[in-house]
Order: sequence, then structure tokens, then C-alpha cells
Amino acid sequence: MVVLAAVLLILLWPTRPAAASQNALQAWFERLHSRGLPTWLGFGTVEFLANVVMFLPLGFLTVLGWPRRPWWVQVTGWLLFSAAAELTQASLDAHRVGDWRDVIANGSGAALGVLAARWWLRRAVRGAGTRADRLSPTAPDRRSGRALAARRRHR
Repeated sequence: MVVLAAVLLILLWPTRPAAASQNALQAWFERLHSRGLPTWLGFGTVEFLANVVMFLPLGFLTVLGWPRRPWWVQVTGWLLFSAAAELTQASLDAHRVGDWRDVIANGSGAALGVLAARWWLRRAVRGAGTRADRLSPTAPDRRSGRALAARRRHR
């Protein structure tokens, strides 16, 4: 809930968050571009990646909260949420601009978070099962197919 509240605060703040810092970063990139930095690497790229990173934990936490929902439902939910936030910025706020690229970045971040959580859960479940098998006194002995408890009784 804290992550969602922070994202909502950033998305719906009446002005650009940290506008002075964003302006300084944009000016810094402009100076670097005049010195030869490729123009594709600039403030727009940093802003896009920041939006990806902002939605990563939302996608990750969605899988932890609703692990049985299909991945595409989870990602679609965050895409719709992002689109609604951008429409709100465009229609209600004179100092903010809704941008479809932000929806793409936010959706990409949510998708990466969903994929990361599913990968992590799959590894955790596999690892837990293997560890439990090794620790259980009645787990089958992998070499002979007999239970470890039966093997211990016959010694």
C-alpha cells in the first residue's frame, strides 16, 4: 500500500515532481549533448527509465498478492491504471501533461515486475520443495526409491 500511495502521489501531484531537479538534469544533458553525448541518451531516456522503475515494484507486488491471476491480467490492470493517471494529468491539471510514452514505460515496468516475481516464486517453490524433501524423514531416498525412515529402521 505504501508503494501504491507513493506512485499515486507522484502521478497526481499538481506540478512535476522535483521540477527544479528535473530542469537542472535537462540542462546538464543539453551541455553534454553539445560536447558530443549522443542525443538518444538524454533527459527523455532517464524519464522513461524512471517510469519503468516506478512501476516495477507494483508489478512484483501484484504477483505476490494475487499469484493465481494470469500475467496478462496483472499487466493489463497496471496499463489501465497508468492510462487513467495520464488522462487525469492531461484533463485536470494545467501544470502536468499526459503522455502515451509514460503509459508504455509504466506498463513495461509492471510487466518486468510481474515477470521477475513469477521467476522468483517459481525458483522459491522449487527450492523449498527440494529442501523439504531432503529434510523430511519420510522423503523417498532418491537412490533406491525407499523412504529414508524405512531405511533407518532396517539398520
